[in-house]
Order: sequence, then C-alpha cells, then structure tokens
Amino acid sequence: MRNIYSGYIKSPFTPKKNSIRGVIIHNDAGGMTPSQYLPWLNNRVRNGQATLGFASLYVNRNECLWFSPTDHAEWHAGHQNGNYNYIGFEVCESMPSKTSNATFLQNEEATLKVVADVMKSYNLPVNRNTVMLHNEFSSTACPHRSWEIHIGKGAPYNQTNKNKLKDYFISRIKHYMNGSTATSNKKKITKKTNKPVAKKPAKKKKIAWDWAGTFTANTTIAVRKLKKGQTIPSLTSTLVGKDSYIYKGQWVNWDRLYYIQGYWWVRFKYPTNPSAGYFYMTVGKKESGITFGQANSKNKLWGKVTNMKTKEGNTKVTNWSKKGSIK
Repeated sequence: MRNIYSGYIKSPFTPKKNSIRGVIIHNDAGGMTPSQYLPWLNNRVRNGQATLGFASLYVNRNECLWFSPTDHAEWHAGHQNGNYNYIGFEVCESMPSKTSNATFLQNEEATLKVVADVMKSYNLPVNRNTVMLHNEFSSTACPHRSWEIHIGKGAPYNQTNKNKLKDYFISRIKHYMNGSTATSNKKKITKKTNKPVAKKPAKKKKIAWDWAGTFTANTTIAVRKLKKGQTIPSLTSTLVGKDSYIYKGQWVNWDRLYYIQGYWWVRFKYPTNPSAGYFYMTVGKKESGITFGQANSKNKLWGKVTNMKTKEGNTKVTNWSKKGSIK
C-alpha cells in the first residue's frame, strides 16, 4: 500500500485532541481515491471550510492518505466528543454507482488493517467502546455501504444492528492486530509523530485449502451462502432456512476447506440438489496445535470426516449425490 502524507501532518491546523479514546469508521459517500482526496481537502482547508468535514485517514485497497495528525481534532463525527477524542477513518469509493461490492470490501479490509496498526500504536483495546460507527455520534447512514453489505439494506439503525457491524469490524481489527495477515508494506505508526516506522511484513497465514472429503454431522449445523461481493464465508454470510440445515446423521461431500474466525469451514453442494450451487458451514472450532487432519481422533469437530484428500489443486468431488465420491 502506498502512503501519502499531506503538509498538515507536520503543520496541523487544528488543536490537540483531549484524549484518544478510540476510532470511528466512516464510508466516504463518494468515488474518489485517497490521492484524489488530497487536493480536494487542501482546497477545503484553504477556503476556510474545514468545519464542513474531514478525517485523519482516507484508505482504499491501494493507498492510504494521512491528511491530519491522529492526535489533533478532526471535524468528522458531527459531535464534539467524536471530533476531539476519536480518530476518523474513511473507507473510500463507497458509492455503489462507482464501486462494486467486491472492490469496496477490499477497500474496507485495507482500512481495517490500518485501523489495527494505529490502535496498536496507541495501546488501545479493541472493543465496542473503542471501535465506533459514525451513526453512533450523529444522525447519519454512515457507514452506509458497510451497513448494507454486512447488516442488510434497509435494516433498522438500532443498537443491536450497530453492535453487529461493530463486532464484525472488531473481529477483523483483532485479526490484523494479532499479526494473522499483513500488507506487503505493513507499518507501525508512532503516537507522537504519526510517521511510519518500517516494519518487516508478517508472514501471511493460509486460510483456505483445495482439499476434499465427506463430512457426516453428529449435531445440527447452520448453513450459509455468500452475500453478493463476498469471496469467502464468514459469520456475516447469509443463513439459509432451518429446513436446509445439516442435521445429525446427514452428510455432504465438500471440495474446499477454510479456517476463518476461529472455525473450520467446508464448501459443499447439497446431495439432493447440487444444481443449487455452493453452500458453506462451520464444522468445528480450531483447537490450538491441532490440524484439521488430526481433529477426528481428538473429537474436536461436530461430526466425522472421511475420504479426505489433501493433494492441493488435484482434489475434487466427482459426484455430489454419492457419499464419498472424492478424487
């Protein structure tokens, strides 16, 4: 990721914040990239219009603009507490007419990586009190695109739904804060200067394997399908009806294994209706030091795996309707 710095990083135009209590996640409601925001924001400040709004950081999948020092006030929350105590992050290119869901999710994910670095530099805990949404400070749909994708278009702006979105952000921030994955240019941001300190990129951990096998459940397991724009399953993926869950004694052949959000997942097609396409389900929690191949003998899965093939890139299901038809 390319880092861009405005002149205001060294010469702030707003007073110091009262404290750093956490971060606020925004969606920009526009189509500009971070580098395109820089001249636009500079003009806003020069014209005496900074109070119309600006955040400290603007991020997409390729760039991060550091516009204002994170420890100086920003006009981003529509609320004095938010402006003087929280750091603002704008996920750029958030308008559906400008950006596909898939691209926006890349921008959102890149933003959460930067959030993790900044929160870590301030030694901030990651919880519902420190990771905030714009709509918790003022009457706004922001972060509108994240809301539509992860919560649902038209979903009520109640605290229950706000917490659901916050919990998703929190899980991803913790994921990066713990070093699970990193950008090719991961940096630690110092609290005093906001200048990047070079840091060796952490080794990217694998989360998906092109393996195949048969899974027979020993309990009821919820089944999910990907939302538009999603490329991997998560606990925010759409649940199917309970009549389509996998129940005790039922089996599926699967052709991809994932480790996401602390769970093992498999991708499968229903034996009774393969034409319906791919579905996903968790099959157990990952235990420390135990691989998926060991899990059967240690009773860590919610069922039994048989006929598993692990030759990466050369495994497949040859018949979804026949148990154990794995190559």
